[in-house]
Amino acid sequence: MTQHNDRHVEQDVEARLARYRPSGPRPGLRDRIVPRARTRWGWAVAAMLALATVGLSWATHSVEQRSAALLGAGDAPEAPPIEAPLQGFREVPK
Repeated sequence: MTQHNDRHVEQDVEARLARYRPSGPRPGLRDRIVPRARTRWGWAVAAMLALATVGLSWATHSVEQRSAALLGAGDAPEAPPIEAPLQGFREVPK
């Protein structure tokens, strides 16, 4: 008997739910929450950044080339060995 009652209750619930449909959001809600993508400006900004990166890379390379030509290959001073600044310190006993 419990199966019959359970089935009857289940059918009753299904019949009541079938009369109603879930409602969707209001028509303007999506536009308020999610702003429209500005694809034209996004691509333009990305293209400008790419051009700026290439331009600055080229400018840096040309400055390096001119500096190397002015200084020559072997005219740069030698860097001191890394131990030189540490000579004034004494070792701490463990």
